[in-house]
Amino acid sequence: MILTGKPGTGKTTLIIELLEFLRTNHPQWRIIGFYSKEVRKKGKRIGFDLISIDGKRGTLARTDEFFTGIKKTKFGRYYLNLDELDKFSSKLSMKADLVVIDEIGKMEIMSSKFRSNVLWCFQNSRVLCTMGQFFNPFIDQILQFPNIIIYTITNENRKILMTNILNQICEDTG
Repeated sequence: MILTGKPGTGKTTLIIELLEFLRTNHPQWRIIGFYSKEVRKKGKRIGFDLISIDGKRGTLARTDEFFTGIKKTKFGRYYLNLDELDKFSSKLSMKADLVVIDEIGKMEIMSSKFRSNVLWCFQNSRVLCTMGQFFNPFIDQILQFPNIIIYTITNENRKILMTNILNQICEDTG
């Protein structure tokens, strides 16, 4: 299942709400993966963190003045920590009832290890992910998998999508 939509429509918020519901109502399920969280300082976005389902946190991207580490990969105004992304995505190949990936975006697909791990998930697991509204050969490859369901989130349909996605997950996972 793929959640897509314009920035600010609540893709990550919906992922977090779905995770909270599933943890409460299906504690026996093994859910793995991670979500992204915007990092702000004095009201200004300075980057993004990765947060694993079990609460571990890592740096995905920071603006120049807040980046600590070797500045090798730049994306727009951000320096990327692809090693950290690779570490988080390497755990996606563990056995699970549901794999959550927030997000498959332009920054993330700069990592070949991330791309490889994501493809493995789509071949072997039930996946719930968010994806920006853009296309490239890697995204096209994902969209070719059978049984892909795409949900486009808007401010107006976010609540009903929660119900639809939960019904789909519960039907598929049992």
